[in-house]
Amino acid sequence: MKNSYTRNSLISASIIAAGISEDSIGKVSGAKSVGEEGGVRQTVVITGSIETAALRNVRSGIKKGAKLVGDVVSSVSQSAGSEEGQTIVTVEFAQSISAQKKTDEWATAHEVVKAAAIAKEPSKKALAEVAYTKLSAKGKDRKTVIAYFVEKIGLTQAGASTYFQNCKNAAAGEGGEVEQAAPEAEVAAS
Repeated sequence: MKNSYTRNSLISASIIAAGISEDSIGKVSGAKSVGEEGGVRQTVVITGSIETAALRNVRSGIKKGAKLVGDVVSSVSQSAGSEEGQTIVTVEFAQSISAQKKTDEWATAHEVVKAAAIAKEPSKKALAEVAYTKLSAKGKDRKTVIAYFVEKIGLTQAGASTYFQNCKNAAAGEGGEVEQAAPEAEVAAS
């Protein structure tokens, strides 16, 4: 089954892509109707110290990510939360979800994350780590993950293989770098 675009995932992905810790994201609220055009409002509470530039990147990422899949954002604003160190981000979408394009025409989760990160372009390594985590959680094999890296992230076959091993090692707690075997070790192994 295809991972479909959801507004909650777009908002969360945009916050993470802006460099704000995933742990600081509170639950994104359910959609509340606003206006006569069927628009909706969603909010999320972010805790911790957040720089103005990061919030600008969140706003930009949400708008650009939504536009990529044909969704329309009316506004993104922020205000102080009820407790010190909280920021509330409010997103208003111009139309109700039922009036939008259906799942088949919407972006996959990876494309939403990538689109949301336009304001702060993630590295291929970061994209590979996100993709590896999601694909390995679904039980995808090495060949499938490497093909995904090549097709969706734009890595070469050799680069994809290296990134796969780095991600696998990092997930296993062995560090993320693949070390080259010493020539003597290769000869001894023969």
